[in-house]
Amino acid sequence: MADANRSDKRSVQKGFSLVELIVAVAILSVLLGLMANNIDALNGYRARKCKNLLANSISELKVKTLSKAVNNGDIYMVVYKDGKKIYRKTYVNGTPEDAVEIGARIGIRYGGNSITTTEIGDEATGALTICFNRSTGAMLSSPSPTAGLSQVEYIECYSSANKVYQIQLIPATGKVINRTR
Repeated sequence: MADANRSDKRSVQKGFSLVELIVAVAILSVLLGLMANNIDALNGYRARKCKNLLANSISELKVKTLSKAVNNGDIYMVVYKDGKKIYRKTYVNGTPEDAVEIGARIGIRYGGNSITTTEIGDEATGALTICFNRSTGAMLSSPSPTAGLSQVEYIECYSSANKVYQIQLIPATGKVINRTR
């Protein structure tokens, strides 16, 4: 009779074993990790960060050109894609400074009223070159001393979640306007 009472008590006990608890916590942590990554992509954080870094870099380039360049084209910046990462590299008197990563797993395109929208590509063939006139601050189409006015009027950083962040450029004055579209 005593053995019968013991087996009844064991079958009535409720709760989780330690193994079940560890498995449940592991599954929850994996799901939370996946959700955090997706939330980051949904709100376009990477694209917004890239847009801000790029707009600041362009403004710094203009100041550097107006204060330190001797001739047009002495200081310019190249924005390019290498794999899934976006970089910017500044050249001073033809010598490149270190490449700085400004984004990853996003896209960048640029365009204007008189040019078609173009996707940023690799450094050799699809890079965007940004250069300013040393005396007026206007954006130039290339670092050549005889370059004309740039036709690039906007740069867009976008995420896979269709979040688009735009930098508006005024080529005649070199003004950079940071905005979200």
